[in-house]
Amino acid sequence: CGHACPQMCHPIDPQHKVAEKRCCEPCRRFPPECRNGHLCPKLCKDPCGECCAKVEPTELPCGHTASSPRCHDVRNEEAILNLAGRCRKMVQYAFKPCGHVRETRCSNARAKLPICPAKCEAALECGHTCRKACGACDGDHACGKKCERILFCGHICDRNCHSGPCGACERQCEVRCYHSNCPKKCNKPVSGHTRLASTGSFTSD
Repeated sequence: CGHACPQMCHPIDPQHKVAEKRCCEPCRRFPPECRNGHLCPKLCKDPCGECCAKVEPTELPCGHTASSPRCHDVRNEEAILNLAGRCRKMVQYAFKPCGHVRETRCSNARAKLPICPAKCEAALECGHTCRKACGACDGDHACGKKCERILFCGHICDRNCHSGPCGACERQCEVRCYHSNCPKKCNKPVSGHTRLASTGSFTSD
């Protein structure tokens, strides 16, 4: 590798093949595909990998400018094209076939199948709208709202929006007095509530 061996004279590994793999001096090589003469910033023993040195601003095929790209990302036309495919600049784009006009990343707008970030908002039978993203909704709409129908007991159904009856109320019974509270669920039938003088708790008649 060109560096001096830091060890004392040694009969083992006379060709320094093992020592070269463990060399901790600064690397003197140039990263592969680097055309700008950047030295590798790693240690001699480590593989150089991609050149991560920052270079001057580069105009991309999409019309935007990469302010400080890595040397490896602009090494040739193919690399610059791939960098444009990751462009994060925000642009206004009219998505098809939904017709939504939304702000999205340049890379998404230039993709073969741009994904619309707007909400689907298709009207559902429950009265709510579809909560899925427009680009991810395949027609199998989903409602993310709470049911919020008023149950027979007066409580509000807190289940996710559903078809069919709400079912029994699972909330705690709210019947109470000065001494205690009813320990039962709201859906448990009781004919009345009686306080036991000995325990100070509720029971049903």
